[in-house]
Amino acid sequence: MKRRFLLVTIAAVTVTTGLPALAAPTRLSASEIEALLAGNTISGTWSGTPYRQYFATDGTTLYVPDGGEGDEGEWRV
Repeated sequence: MKRRFLLVTIAAVTVTTGLPALAAPTRLSASEIEALLAGNTISGTWSGTPYRQYFATDGTTLYVPDGGEGDEGEWRV
């Protein structure tokens, strides 16, 4: 039983140490970035304040901080 646990642990460590390499940054083209943003909402934190931002397919955007007033604008890549 202890041997099985040791083998499973070694296998898990071996597999998980290679995972950060799979998450390496990838350079995206402008059209790929546009395809990811258009029609989608992102959320994040700006200076400690959570927010949501919607990127419409027509190039308009809506930024709404938690507890604050929304702001409209335009976006392009």
